[in-house]
Amino acid sequence: QAAGRCNREGKRERGLLVVFSPPRRAPVGLLRKGEDATGELMRTHPTLELTPSMFERYFRMFYRRVNTFDKARFEVHLVSESSQFIFAFREFAEQFSLIEDGAQESVIVRYRDPDFPEHSNEHLLERLARGDVDRQLLRRLQRYSVTLYRTEIEYAAQRGYITRCNGYWVQEVEHFYAPGIGVQLDDRFDYVV
Repeated sequence: QAAGRCNREGKRERGLLVVFSPPRRAPVGLLRKGEDATGELMRTHPTLELTPSMFERYFRMFYRRVNTFDKARFEVHLVSESSQFIFAFREFAEQFSLIEDGAQESVIVRYRDPDFPEHSNEHLLERLARGDVDRQLLRRLQRYSVTLYRTEIEYAAQRGYITRCNGYWVQEVEHFYAPGIGVQLDDRFDYVV
């Protein structure tokens, strides 16, 4: 998709697309399988031209890695009774996941605004620590949560950046999360709140 945008109007005879490896791998699931297929294709074909045969090679490599595309049973929920305009969207949505379950978890970050102390979430975290957990509290804490991959959770927990609090991950290190920047998984931030 990105490669197609390099010469969208077809005015160039040739173009150059640079592919880089991000610092973190894609999450486990179809995204990771696609990343792995791309890596294999690039290792076995150092100069790639966007031709139909190249796309065919990519999808052969990709499909070889996929156990099943239809865990959510797309055909059953969205196609089989479509002629009668019967679609089981809710059931399909409940079973579909692009990223495999358990590959990610949420962490509740601490939020303090010195100019607006009423916007702090400390009182909510105190309720969580007391075990005073209900649906309303969880909904309010949701706006203060970030999602990390399992490997990032393990990394942060091993270093004491986050700890478990009544079944939920909570920020413990002051500079673990920086507003406007996001999560900082770097050994330079070892300051305890």
